[in-house]
Amino acid sequence: MEKKNEKEADEGRPGKINIDIMGQKKGKIKISIDSVIEKLSILTDDQEVHHSLTRSFEESFNRQKHYDEGFMKENVNIEWLLEKENFMKVYADKGIGNENIEIIYEAIVKPEDDMDKRTKQCEELKIELEKCPTIDELNNAINRSKKGKAGGPTGLTYNMLKLASKEMVNDIYKEMVELWNNELEIADFWQNRWLKAVSKGDYQITAESARPIMLIEVTRKLWMSILMKRIEKNWRKYKVIDDAQHAYTGGSNTDCAISQLYAALETAKNQYGTIAMGSWDYKKAFDSPAKSILILSWIRAGVPKKFAEYIV
Repeated sequence: MEKKNEKEADEGRPGKINIDIMGQKKGKIKISIDSVIEKLSILTDDQEVHHSLTRSFEESFNRQKHYDEGFMKENVNIEWLLEKENFMKVYADKGIGNENIEIIYEAIVKPEDDMDKRTKQCEELKIELEKCPTIDELNNAINRSKKGKAGGPTGLTYNMLKLASKEMVNDIYKEMVELWNNELEIADFWQNRWLKAVSKGDYQITAESARPIMLIEVTRKLWMSILMKRIEKNWRKYKVIDDAQHAYTGGSNTDCAISQLYAALETAKNQYGTIAMGSWDYKKAFDSPAKSILILSWIRAGVPKKFAEYIV
């Protein structure tokens, strides 16, 4: 299935985001989303299923139209908004309260205790990121990539690149370098995304229960992984990321966090202590952040603005 831009929908031309439907992971019952429940009606017509899913995903991925202020505002000037006076003014009428707005502001700007260390970290990272990735780094990224992963909109996969000839990889690298040297230009097809809707295990499928997975072009993922490797090395050296952060950092994952949780529960049980904990699951939390917030998060971690925008 394809999700089409509004102007192109009636003309039948594919838009920038494609929607495909797939079942569950291996080892589980595979569910084909060939029918969708909407408002207590079961949709079985291909076009109706398509439009139902499209409407639902447009709502999830287009939060900006509902919150066109502050960081959610299109083309917002981040530097202007990070001036405390401007920040306080923009969010003054949101019912948060000035005291809470100040707390949020301080958390966003992240005051650094050791400014000399921060300056050195930023300078070193800038020098590393200014270097154009090498062909050896690209080949290493291809070798590190996982087999069997789905490809992006063009259909190119990691498996294909692993089997590609040296000449083909060199040709791909030359094209990437040309874009890099042209002021970090992003190829048009790198900006396309392929939305895969995965069933969460419900036998009665609704648009809300289908989990959207965004697939992007693997050449972009490989190129960005080279930059990410340099960034992570810098972060580890200067301890930018807290040790409690287990996601999206090399050498750690959620298993590490779960092991710590088990250990804490076991200690409380053995010592007849009391332990209290809470957990929050925010709906569409990874689908709704504005690009300006994503860019800001990179900048806060020492990544130069132009590279933060390049990655996002």
